[in-house]
Amino acid sequence: MKKVTKISEKATEVFYPSLSDALQDINKYKDRTDDSHIRDMLDKAKGYSTFYYFDTFSEAENALLKGDWELGKMALNNKFILENKNFEDRKKQKAFYDVVGFQASVPRYLQGLPTNMVNSRPVQKQEKTITIVKHIGYIGDVTAAEIIENSAKALTILNQIEKMGIRCNLDIYSPASDPVYGNYGNIRIRIKNATERLAIGQLAFPLANPDMLRRFIFGLRGANRLEGVWDIFRYISRSEYDIPTNKKFLEAVGIKNCIFLNNFIDSPEAELRRNGLIK
Repeated sequence: MKKVTKISEKATEVFYPSLSDALQDINKYKDRTDDSHIRDMLDKAKGYSTFYYFDTFSEAENALLKGDWELGKMALNNKFILENKNFEDRKKQKAFYDVVGFQASVPRYLQGLPTNMVNSRPVQKQEKTITIVKHIGYIGDVTAAEIIENSAKALTILNQIEKMGIRCNLDIYSPASDPVYGNYGNIRIRIKNATERLAIGQLAFPLANPDMLRRFIFGLRGANRLEGVWDIFRYISRSEYDIPTNKKFLEAVGIKNCIFLNNFIDSPEAELRRNGLIK
């Protein structure tokens, strides 16, 4: 179930603990075409291929439910493979008794035990769970191709962090603000829990597909406005790009010490280094 947090008189966050919770809100209100955000969600592309990815809402909904495996492959594309292999060692050697090994255990040998050799194997160091928050908000003149490229870099980063043995929660969020009225609003959706395995194809749509923002996030803005929990959406006019502002409001709802990935990413390697995950 969604959680609405009133950060201040002019700032509100709506958090969905899962995609299914978000879709419930959309399905409740997708017939309300009197709302401009709902109309944007249901709009047909009509040749605007640089804005939407799919021509219709139904196509986008199908990809969201089934997974977008083509977009998922972009995260493993050679274009984004990390050349620098100098990652922090996340494994340690654990000693155990075996029939073969690198050192004899004399007491066990004298007892006649067959496992009288000391051997070792690499095991993953225990890691604390971290939360990654990816900004998926873009202004209207950012093309679908640009959104896909930057989000594919985020998938590469997530893939690499999970390979290090670190368990990740993954949230997407779309902050918006109105400089005239001073309002700030944020929709945040958890698309992966730390206990879940990494499924690139399932994550690709909510993380990388332009229709996630330009159809489903718009739809959620409309749904929350119609429900009356977010009246400031009447005035919000643009995606909020300012990193300190976004971090401040994330901290206000308890998201601290997270790995924050902005909407535009220079390179996966640079982001890993900035967050202390690469030497």
